[in-house]
Order: sequence, then structure tokens, then C-alpha cells
Amino acid sequence: MNRPKQNSGPRTTTFEKKPKSRSLAHRVWTTAHSVYGRPPSWMRMIPARRYFTDETGKERFSHTTRWEIDIEGKGIIILEGPAKKVVEEMAEGV
Repeated sequence: MNRPKQNSGPRTTTFEKKPKSRSLAHRVWTTAHSVYGRPPSWMRMIPARRYFTDETGKERFSHTTRWEIDIEGKGIIILEGPAKKVVEEMAEGV
């Protein structure tokens, strides 16, 4: 049978400019901008249940969405959780 290939789900995405306003990544970007006073240089979203290489070079498995946000002068900020939770954490200053 010739079945179409199934989609493998969301992929790791790197944003170098503000994401479209319809996406949840847009909320994370704008919250980071308002909390840290400047827009991120880039932002990476690693979806849940994916292998990724962490900052030490080890390969790890993410059980939840991982957000890596690069703010000039602050370095890379790493947050884990769904977009809503990450937005709340940033707004609270965690």
C-alpha cells in the first residue's frame, strides 16, 4: 500500500526574530522582552519527548518543552515547561 508518511510531530525550532502573533512562542518572546528590557537575540524551543544536547554537551531527553532564550548581557536563560507556565514564571521573576 502506498500510504502517505505520517508527520513526526513538532520539531526543535530556533527563532531569530519575533514569532507570529498566533503562536504560543510569541507570548514567550514578548514576555522575555518585557521582563529583561530587550528582545532576545534568539530563542530555541525544544518540544517534549525529544533528545537534545544540553549546555555541557551531554545528550538528554526532555519530558516537557524546553525554552532556551539568549538575552544580550544576561546570557542564555533556560526554562522548562509549557509556554503558559514559562510566561507565568518569567512574569513572577523566577
